[in-house]
Amino acid sequence: MAFVWLALSLPGCARTSNAHTRKVDGLNREALAALQAGNPKQAQKKLQSALSLAKKENLGDHPSVAETHMNLGVVYAAGLDQQSRAVREMTKALELHPESAPNRGVQDGKIDKAFDLAKKRAKPRKSKSEKKAPAAAPAPAEGSAATEPTKSSDAAGAQPLPMAPEPAPVSDLEARLPDPMPEPVFCHVPAKIPPGQDVTLWCGVDKNLRARNATLYARPADQIEFTSIEMKRSDGGWWVGTVPAPLVHGNMLQFYVQAEKSNGEALAANGNVGSPNFVIIRDGARPAPKVLTQQVLEGEDEPPLVEAGPEAAPIEKASSFDWSRLFVALSVGTGWGWHASGPLEFRQDLQVDAGTASAGLGHVLPEVGYRLNERWAFSLQTRHQLLPNEGTTGGRTGRPAQAANAALLRALYSRPLSARFQLQGSASLGAGEGFRMVLDPLPARGRSGTDTVRGGPVLAGGGGGRSLCPFAELRARG
Repeated sequence: MAFVWLALSLPGCARTSNAHTRKVDGLNREALAALQAGNPKQAQKKLQSALSLAKKENLGDHPSVAETHMNLGVVYAAGLDQQSRAVREMTKALELHPESAPNRGVQDGKIDKAFDLAKKRAKPRKSKSEKKAPAAAPAPAEGSAATEPTKSSDAAGAQPLPMAPEPAPVSDLEARLPDPMPEPVFCHVPAKIPPGQDVTLWCGVDKNLRARNATLYARPADQIEFTSIEMKRSDGGWWVGTVPAPLVHGNMLQFYVQAEKSNGEALAANGNVGSPNFVIIRDGARPAPKVLTQQVLEGEDEPPLVEAGPEAAPIEKASSFDWSRLFVALSVGTGWGWHASGPLEFRQDLQVDAGTASAGLGHVLPEVGYRLNERWAFSLQTRHQLLPNEGTTGGRTGRPAQAANAALLRALYSRPLSARFQLQGSASLGAGEGFRMVLDPLPARGRSGTDTVRGGPVLAGGGGGRSLCPFAELRARG
């Protein structure tokens, strides 16, 4: 009867497993479609939902699980520009199935770079039989008779062969340093931390740099100066630094890490004073781990962004908008420019020769934007130009323009050059009243008062330069 029950049950189990893998495969297809449609966040959620379902239904090392990890790596690399996470997911895929490869439907050099690193990091996966293989029986002493095995060792009261000692659980061990490093200075950063508690950060430095020291610079978001914290080398080769609790307040902790020679000269850094990394501070967040285990490094103990229910439907976060990336700015300035010959704007019966003129009193430019990553940001800016009026109108009705207003969309780029300097670039496009240049009174040419020449209404331009951050750090010495 037992045999009949098994025979009837096994096909049902197979059907159930196939149903689950079909759901996983379907979520993978939906994720790739979302990525190609330009929605990497949605793709990420679908793939994490697929992994949650696979874990819940014990799909283990099924090829669909490996494919999901690989596709999640593609999303991190091509869609979210998170190289270290891309390498981590692709490494998992290769360790499950060495023949795994990125989907060729998405082409991006970042995917190939992450995949090459993952192939170098991936370790051959041991089978369960290898993990629990019994130790070899000791050879019989010379001159003694070998004991023939009986058909029933249990009946003879024989003890089971001693098992090879199990390796210590990975959770009790310090994580392995990535090899090769995904970047010269690689840091594991928790997603969120609670306020008022110490935060321990773990960073790896490329061995080819031969760093002798590493320094962690940290500050709360409402503070200008950074506090320097000396990092210590762990037994596993990580550089470890702890940010003291008094610095962990407000809505975020900003930091960067610098690898140095023995004389303090910088070799490489992760972040910098003008573009630091950050960790969100939230009440109720999980404390940062004191020890970086392999599970923490690989994200296996992090709460999932999505959960898999009966239909493995993604569960949205309470808010998917990262408010910490929002910024506001205010610029003021003035200028001088060249204009072509033509009629004046107010006294249209008068002509002006080509030449130069000022932008008047100046202009004010309020701005609100969103930073995509440490290099790129986009913003909406309005421009309000203030113009003086002097002299008389010469009996004409009305008066010369006193302002020029416009709205602009801007793309902003920044690239660190050193701890204090950054390369800055921008491109702007907008429309409105355009801009105006002011011509002073010139009675000899019939201008009894100021007048203007106008450019626009469409505005386009670019900018570039190098910025200086005067406050690099505040050193604390004990």
